[in-house]
Amino acid sequence: MKGKQISLGLSGGLDSRVLLSLILRSGRKDFQTHTFGNLLDPDVSVPKTIAEKERFVNITYDTLITTTQELTTILLSYAAETNLIEPISTALRLKNVFSLDPNRFILIDGGFGEIARRQYMNRLALYGERPFRDHNIELILNNLRVRRGNFFSVDIVRQMEEGVHEEISEMMQTMPDIREIGLGNYLDLWSVRARFPNFGSDEQARLDKHILNYMPFAQLSFINSVFSMPISLRKNGTLFREIIKTSYTQLTKYPLVKSGVTYPFSFSTKASWLFTKIKSMTGKRFNENHIDPFLGIMREYIFDLLHSKGVQENPAYNYPHIRSSIENYYRGDMTNKSELIWWLTFELWRRSVELK
Repeated sequence: MKGKQISLGLSGGLDSRVLLSLILRSGRKDFQTHTFGNLLDPDVSVPKTIAEKERFVNITYDTLITTTQELTTILLSYAAETNLIEPISTALRLKNVFSLDPNRFILIDGGFGEIARRQYMNRLALYGERPFRDHNIELILNNLRVRRGNFFSVDIVRQMEEGVHEEISEMMQTMPDIREIGLGNYLDLWSVRARFPNFGSDEQARLDKHILNYMPFAQLSFINSVFSMPISLRKNGTLFREIIKTSYTQLTKYPLVKSGVTYPFSFSTKASWLFTKIKSMTGKRFNENHIDPFLGIMREYIFDLLHSKGVQENPAYNYPHIRSSIENYYRGDMTNKSELIWWLTFELWRRSVELK
């Protein structure tokens, strides 16, 4: 839009680098990039290095721990607007988007670039077409399942399991014949139909309230182009690597980042996975611990929630498990830290729903 400047969300990953290569190729000067996080994180330091070497502006917004009162306001708002798509701690990083001036910038984001890299549902790809031809819902579910914790009652877990089975069954009835479109296209189409609206739409709507923003890789025209390409061009990031090489080859000199580990641009998906796995096992992975300081600040608030009538008498909860997880964590047992975060996420979401 006239009068506004592009601010590209730049990480150490491949997707945002594709967008950067296209901007740099265009010769456009009136843009900046922005990065959220700790400068020691390679997902932040690599973009900073690229900006310095290629001479464009990169602004870094660090995650800052604030007061309990301010945190509570931020977290309640985040929980209400994002509907459990991410743990509540994510709000500490994403709150930095509100530092971008909506009157000055249009935000560009590389979200969902994975669809052009054949990155979704790869665990299921190992089984081939048979689970989908046989409608093996249990096998499909087991390979989509992500553990969040054991803080729900047995009855609630059963109801959720039944609901997921029903949704998978309904999804399969709407999908084209896998033998006609092939396994790769089938899995990617499933991802577009399920992941895009369920995972991406709430965060997109949250951002829309603050700033005009655009996700090129989530646009219908791009998705249609992706499905017209051979699977071989999408695997291993082949398409994106070629775009970068031909658009702005200097960007191939800088390493990519995955899970807190840097690896050479030339590495394939499998090689980068193995490389990052080995580096993680040898302690050469960046791990920012912002969760413990966050939970430290929120301690009194969390115990107030724990002892509230709404939690103690909630039939949906496995209250003894929740109580022991919280009490053990604050005694120094980190075993259920992730579960504590997810329970807090759900509880704040539940309260935000009740307030509506």
